[in-house]
Amino acid sequence: MFVGLVFLALLQAAHGQNYKLLKSIPIGGEGGWDYLAIDATARKLYVTHASKIVIVDLAQDKVVGEIADTPGVHGFAIAPELGHGFSSNGAESRVSVVDLKTLKTITKIETGENPDAILFEPTRSEVYAFNGRGKSATVIDAKIDKVVATVPLSGKPEFAAADGLSGRVFCNIEDKNEVAVIDMKTHAVTATWPLAPGEEPTGMAFDAVHHRLFVGCHNKLMTMLDSDTGKVVAKTPIGAGTDACAFDDAQQLAFASCGDGTITIAKEGPNAARAPWRSILPRIAFTHAPRKSRPSQRVRHRWRVNVTGPIMCPAHFICSFTKRRKRALTVNRGWRAEIGDQKSEISQNCRLAVNLAA
Repeated sequence: MFVGLVFLALLQAAHGQNYKLLKSIPIGGEGGWDYLAIDATARKLYVTHASKIVIVDLAQDKVVGEIADTPGVHGFAIAPELGHGFSSNGAESRVSVVDLKTLKTITKIETGENPDAILFEPTRSEVYAFNGRGKSATVIDAKIDKVVATVPLSGKPEFAAADGLSGRVFCNIEDKNEVAVIDMKTHAVTATWPLAPGEEPTGMAFDAVHHRLFVGCHNKLMTMLDSDTGKVVAKTPIGAGTDACAFDDAQQLAFASCGDGTITIAKEGPNAARAPWRSILPRIAFTHAPRKSRPSQRVRHRWRVNVTGPIMCPAHFICSFTKRRKRALTVNRGWRAEIGDQKSEISQNCRLAVNLAA
């Protein structure tokens, strides 16, 4: 039996975007498959396969290793900054913590029954394992490899996505036809969003820029939700037996892989371009010490701007200050800030402590 991976290539055609088969990579072996995970920095693809995880070098397009002792593995979450990976071992209800260099298991962590989907959330360095039969999510501190919370869910969880800047995790509840919203700080469900007309949701992907969730459903629909409001804003037909979704930020394309041997590719509509950009910008907090001056004079303030969260693009800040008044700063992509005669620009990858005087 030939078992392999299929790679697709994007061709820019005169009338749109077309995909074609590029090549196949033989994997071999027996047993079922589930989620794929990519370490973009290391150029490694992790393929969950029965009781092991097969590793493909994307620079050579060949198998270069495997991670053993992962019974009934479903997913693999990668934490590149920690050098660890986390596998959801459904058959033993544990998560394996794996050293990505040696491919050896460091430890195993008990979860709820049958962990399935799994993700790593980098802003809080937490791993979420979604327990199918346990109807819960196990939250693990990835720095110390300890369980910090168990989140009860209303039904059987499937795939999930995280929005670190809003502090929320979104999870499909397959048997309830809804999405559960989990607060990262409290580790509690704060909302549930119905997916109608979508039914039996499985795959999920997230467009952080435009605040859109793409949910693959077993009634041959992919629904698109506003991740701020939970409202279903669009839907598109897909193939049968979908189990995973992905989103390409560069091309603005959503993908649904389907058990009938097809992949549905949908283009996000033009209305999404008018959505706010705040999810890719940092959070900002202010403190100030006003300089002494006569009451009739405008108070001069020295403000410290503390930038937290990932900065994925240059950001320019605009704000005005008056006596004894601190105004919330509005941040939008492409705006330029001027405070008095001072201009401030925080560029990509800049971190903390920018002093501004007005």
